[in-house]
Amino acid sequence: MNIKSIICLTSLFYASNCFSIFCPDNFNQINIGDTLAEVEAQCGKPSTEKHFKTSPSVPQEWVYYVPIANMIPQQQNIENPGTMKVTFAFVNDVVVNMSSNGIGVGATTICNGDQIQPGATMKEVEDACGKPVSITKSSVPTGGTPPEETLVNEWKYGKTTLRFENGKLKERQ
Repeated sequence: MNIKSIICLTSLFYASNCFSIFCPDNFNQINIGDTLAEVEAQCGKPSTEKHFKTSPSVPQEWVYYVPIANMIPQQQNIENPGTMKVTFAFVNDVVVNMSSNGIGVGATTICNGDQIQPGATMKEVEDACGKPVSITKSSVPTGGTPPEETLVNEWKYGKTTLRFENGKLKERQ
């Protein structure tokens, strides 16, 4: 029997413990995927609990109307210079497409001179451009299944947070 065989056999024996984590306040083991009741039985009551729901990420289109005077300095003296319609399309909360007056653009500095390009996050667009005039959300998230809210529980033990989604342990923070 060679060393590789021994390592493989040993790893199979310990595989169930590889993904275990310790409770924040004791040395009891818990696993990703454990239920709220299983974690409470091993770790005890948390010092604080937060409960909230999150909505799935769905494709969205944000629309802005930017005064032309913002783009062309020599137009700033015109009383009503008109606007340009700027649209950002998001999938998984990042820009995948943008257009100005219906014409696709690869990048833009139309909002306060900050460059926005594909891959920018919703927060980056909002920080640069402000709140959109309108938001159109798809009724179906990327992947084609109807959206479902996720029930999130965050349990704090001292400085450690255990995050549960739909009643199952998802991560330790």
